Amino acid sequence: MNKPNSPGPWFFVEPSKLHGRQYKDWIITYGDGHNWVCLGPEWDASFQEESDANGRLISAAPELLEVLEELMVGGYLPTPGFEDKYSEGLGAKARAAIAKARRE
Repeated sequence: MNKPNSPGPWFFVEPSKLHGRQYKDWIITYGDGHNWVCLGPEWDASFQEESDANGRLISAAPELLEVLEELMVGGYLPTPGFEDKYSEGLGAKARAAIAKARRE
């Protein structure tokens, strides 16, 4: 059985003083900010923009997964055999992304 992820929403916190400590890179938190999901790597300045973009993408993961699952359940994404030239492969990509996130 897979353990569920930390509850969303998650929040991207810029490098700053958080709860009285100084950190060199971003932090992803949830709840009241005392619960951490992850801490960004300590890159040198040349990678900071890319690192921040990665952190923002990570912080959006719970909402992205939730919307993707709702689209699948609601029938807004095609099921195998019912794809047209505009949606070909979208259903399979969505199912694969959900499985990757859920470790299925």
